[in-house]
Amino acid sequence: MLQKIKPIITLLFVFLITSLSSFAQETEDRLRTQYLFTLSNIKSMEQISLIKSEIETMKFVEKVKLNMKDESSGKAQLIIYVNEPKRTSEGQVMFQSTSLKKAILIDKIDLLDFKISNY
Repeated sequence: MLQKIKPIITLLFVFLITSLSSFAQETEDRLRTQYLFTLSNIKSMEQISLIKSEIETMKFVEKVKLNMKDESSGKAQLIIYVNEPKRTSEGQVMFQSTSLKKAILIDKIDLLDFKISNY
């Protein structure tokens, strides 16, 4: 019985090792960036929700968080998580952070703070 199980355990072990190494290589080939925008002069929750929805449809955007404590303050914070492949060639399509600013800075919304970091 043990003779039959030993090759199966060996195959499972080899499969596990190759799966983990390919997963590690895949995550190394990605560039994960977090963009944090602190905004003011927001007229309504609907206005900022529309901006959030537009950003969520952009290529390579993984998720968008919206923090708005009090609608009457006119201030909000957008946190955008972008997961894109690292550049490997000149013609490769990459995420354009300028498209974020175009989507956000409309209708006289002001930018109070802007930070970029990796996650």
